Amino acid sequence: MKLSTRSLLVSLCLTVLSMTSSWAYIFANFEEFVGQDGQAVNNWVTGLVIESLDIEGITGPVWIADINTGNYNVNSDNGKIFPVPAPGDPNYPNPRDGSYFVGGDVAVFTDELSAVKISFTFGNASFFRAGYSSQYTFHLKAYDANGVLLNYVQGGSNVYPGSGGGGLAYLQVSTSTPNIAYVILHDAGGRFFIDNIETDAPEVIPEPFSLLTFAAGVFGLLGMRKRR
Repeated sequence: MKLSTRSLLVSLCLTVLSMTSSWAYIFANFEEFVGQDGQAVNNWVTGLVIESLDIEGITGPVWIADINTGNYNVNSDNGKIFPVPAPGDPNYPNPRDGSYFVGGDVAVFTDELSAVKISFTFGNASFFRAGYSSQYTFHLKAYDANGVLLNYVQGGSNVYPGSGGGGLAYLQVSTSTPNIAYVILHDAGGRFFIDNIETDAPEVIPEPFSLLTFAAGVFGLLGMRKRR
């Protein structure tokens, strides 16, 4: 059975609408920022604004940590350890070599006495997950646009391979509907690292003008066919 022109156009319109309304999950492992050590990450990750939040609620930068510089006391999931353990040292292997964990060559961190606030640029999320490494109990809190706490989880200290640590620890918050506007991550006041962020917040802004233009074209074609 042949489909009418109207049916074909409606089907095409619905297909484009479904493609436009589907949003890719955001995954940020920060590996594209190799060579950007010490730079503020800010809104470099599409769909996210990453900033620090001090005890007075004042925002500031969150820094990119490129571990290849050797500036950080970290142990990476890819096998790199800084500072490099010295085999000649009588204390080798020192459990404090590579105290913190990161996922690859790059992560983000904040100064002491600061939390990290991650806001979603193009719309709300229904879940957020991140890896962390901290000396203290670590907290992840999800809020709506009005600052109402929606979900809260916490995890234990995650440092020092020689003391039983084993890579990044992960926390996740979620809600039944996409109403998470931002999340806050913090510990008891020490430096901590964050890596491998995942969320279903939209990565791109919807394009209503493009949809209206497409719809106008569809109705124009239908009108032309009707006049024949």
